[in-house]
Amino acid sequence: MLAVAAGTVGAVALVRSAAPRSTAATQVATPANGTAQATPTEKTSYDLIVFLCGKGSDWPSCEGKAVTAAQREAVRRWLHDRPEVQRVRFVDRQAGYEAFKKQLAHNEALVAATRPEDISESFEVYLEPGADRDAVRKAVEALPGVEAAYPGWPF
Repeated sequence: MLAVAAGTVGAVALVRSAAPRSTAATQVATPANGTAQATPTEKTSYDLIVFLCGKGSDWPSCEGKAVTAAQREAVRRWLHDRPEVQRVRFVDRQAGYEAFKKQLAHNEALVAATRPEDISESFEVYLEPGADRDAVRKAVEALPGVEAAYPGWPF
């Protein structure tokens, strides 16, 4: 399984608000070129990326099984409900694959050998200022269906 930090094409965003939150996901508004636009107060790069288990994953936490819909929803809900999380964006395999191809276009052999099903689904996590990224990372990695979590750029 390849774990690739993906862009925002085809992504779903969950944004915190002061009002009571809904657990429903909302689509990211994107212009015709397929890139999401951040508002001036939003971060434009994620603080943490959480990769979900894919079928046949060799990560011990996955036990060779793909994340279930219930596990995916539980991870999303857990992230959304954390006070230190500002927003969460789900990146499906196809969106991850498109970002992978763009980011690694210079490595034609790797891109040619990789298929969308090789890419893990993921959540891009944007934290509140001052939040403990490592504590969130460790906690989310303990959830069923999570392959691994990594800091965003820069580390």
